[in-house]
Amino acid sequence: MKEIIYYERDENKRPVLTVCLIANDNKDVLSRGVAKCSKKDMPYKKVGRAIATGRAKKMAEWRHGIVPPNTPCPLRDAWKATFEPTLTPYEETLIAKSV
Repeated sequence: MKEIIYYERDENKRPVLTVCLIANDNKDVLSRGVAKCSKKDMPYKKVGRAIATGRAKKMAEWRHGIVPPNTPCPLRDAWKATFEPTLTPYEETLIAKSV
């Protein structure tokens, strides 16, 4: 499995949104995790990467049965992580180049 990470930046070029895509060797995206920086926080790429990657991995594990059966979804907010997401054109480009 491969992690593809990208950032969206604000007008001051700070990474305020971090997205992690988890893809397999067939270029199928299994999950997407998102970390959004609050306006009160100082944006750090390392922190955003850790949060987004953790959310994407949790969703992939939950959907692929790695966790015990009947375990509720670990993420309540739909924007934080999705399973088999519909990719944006930019994400399709990243997947095509990376895996």
